[in-house]
Amino acid sequence: MPERADALASFENKWIAQRREFGLALGFLSGTERTCESAFACLRFELEHAAFAIAESSVATSKLHWWLEEFARLGAGEPRHPLTQALANSASSAIPLNLWQRVIQVALQTRDGEPAAIFDELIVGYSRFQYTLTAIESLLFPRIDPAASTRVQSISRALLDIATLPEVLQSGRLPLPLDTLARHRLIRNDLAQPSPTRTAALRDHLQSLAREFDTLATQRPILTIVAAAQLSANRRRCGAILRSSDPAAHIEIQLARIPFATAWDIWRARRSRG
Repeated sequence: MPERADALASFENKWIAQRREFGLALGFLSGTERTCESAFACLRFELEHAAFAIAESSVATSKLHWWLEEFARLGAGEPRHPLTQALANSASSAIPLNLWQRVIQVALQTRDGEPAAIFDELIVGYSRFQYTLTAIESLLFPRIDPAASTRVQSISRALLDIATLPEVLQSGRLPLPLDTLARHRLIRNDLAQPSPTRTAALRDHLQSLAREFDTLATQRPILTIVAAAQLSANRRRCGAILRSSDPAAHIEIQLARIPFATAWDIWRARRSRG
């Protein structure tokens, strides 16, 4: 048991370093609930990274196929990975293997997706993958709002893709819709170099993301504590980025910070879940 706890902690530390609000969220959880929510969140981050952030297609494909095999082992009661081992003691036994298989199938399809024509189409592209994970999340945490959770994860991923713009472009994906590029008279290659028109296009896109975050926050959906932390932190970060003169230069700085009010928002989310 101590070895498993240490292994889970190593993944927590890995993702806290990249998503600072994750560590804050874990402070509001304890016991079995903490283990389950933390393990699922880390697993989500791992799969999302393979689907969106690994530039080399062969590396991402190999990783996703490995996870497919691991989910089969989880279904057979023989998980090897620390995250699936942590989930094995929760309600994961009630999750059909075909749901895990669907996650990997959509992740592979996501890597081969075409550029989105409009903003809503771009978010739908993220949502196809996030929805497969939310279907599993809903079995683990039955009280959450699946549609809102999917939306939070999708908009958050869209924000992260702007923060890692060079890497996203290198992977062949386009993190802005084509109509935004057309409106600012840009082509894909123009996004690789700083310019006033690129700044205007990024600001335009970030304003759309900010509206999405604001709408979700106003609805106050029931979410996992981790998702509630993401919604609060990224909503406030988006506002801070838009107040800067150069969003591209400030986005990484903001993502490395935890907005002051996020702890209050997580506390309210904790109370709403009971």
